[in-house]
Amino acid sequence: MDALADEYAASCARARRRACAPLLAFLRAPGVQLHCDLSRCASPLADDGIARCAAVLARDASLRSLDVSHNAVGALGARELGRVLITQGLLHTLTIADNRLDCEALGELARALLRAATDAGASALTALDLSFNHIEAEGAASLAAALRARPRGGLRTLVLSGNRIGPVGAEALASALRADVSLQTLRLRACHIGDTGAAGLGAGLLVNRAL
Repeated sequence: MDALADEYAASCARARRRACAPLLAFLRAPGVQLHCDLSRCASPLADDGIARCAAVLARDASLRSLDVSHNAVGALGARELGRVLITQGLLHTLTIADNRLDCEALGELARALLRAATDAGASALTALDLSFNHIEAEGAASLAAALRARPRGGLRTLVLSGNRIGPVGAEALASALRADVSLQTLRLRACHIGDTGAAGLGAGLLVNRAL
């Protein structure tokens, strides 16, 4: 009876391998680019879950886009996403909307961008969506510093809508615009930037040639 059960299990394993073979061949083919959507998980991913996911995803060189929106990612999760995925140059697009990102988390992401800037061409990240988190002026300033460090080889799209960066945060981003960063899209809806912040951004736009 045990031998029959073992043979049945082995037969099932062979069948699974045959069924998966076309998919594996496709994933290993040159030029394949993958998008991973981990948003709106039934059980929201917190920092430890995101860290494990990042470690696994880092093994796949075809990964280009990751969406972890509507989870519970905080500073530790942001650090792992930055350390494992941004600095290794895997991602083109990273979406972390509606999580628990605060100024500390933005500092972690900014440091990842800065580390990537020290190795020419290391980071392929061109789009970053951080909307509807808990980011304030300090976080915006950290991100602006990272943008200034890699002015012509960095982000094309940055979304910060729904964060309370205020006029101080807007002025920090304006300083990055004056450095002629490569941003082509900057979204700041409902960021409470006020007239002062808007004026600063306007001045930055007069200098910037990309946005």
